[in-house]
Amino acid sequence: MISVEMACLLHNTAIVRHLDCVARHSVDGGIYLLEMTHPRSNFGVGSATESEWTAEADGLRKHTCCGAAGDSFEAVTQIDEVTVTMTWSGPSGQRPLVERARRRRITANEVDALVRADGQFEIIEPLGSLAQATPFTNELSAPFMVPVLRKRRAARPAALCD
Repeated sequence: MISVEMACLLHNTAIVRHLDCVARHSVDGGIYLLEMTHPRSNFGVGSATESEWTAEADGLRKHTCCGAAGDSFEAVTQIDEVTVTMTWSGPSGQRPLVERARRRRITANEVDALVRADGQFEIIEPLGSLAQATPFTNELSAPFMVPVLRKRRAARPAALCD
């Protein structure tokens, strides 16, 4: 079982190429999870995930913030230009890291259409979280969109003719 962040695949052709690559390296019946931002967060209907958080381990502290004034969204392509700021601090001081990332907002219907168009996987269950068996709904208890894909059986090669 593998999982990937699909928002980094900015175009339909990139998603189909990605599915093709995963299919080539998966066994028939293999499971593939797509953990994605819930569409309600993408389209401003309410967010169930944090855009700012802090993690600490081994004397280091990392504060992450996604989004800043001046970030842009292109409605035609559904691509955001997002500022990601990470500030590391520990015994030797503090260091910020600021990067810009391009991320695609994608809907459940688009995922379904692309998986069907590619034809190598089927969506066997839409989940709302990897933490527990949460159904994919618009409830805040489903913070993500997690289509669970299964690789279809490979078609048998056609018999060679003389």
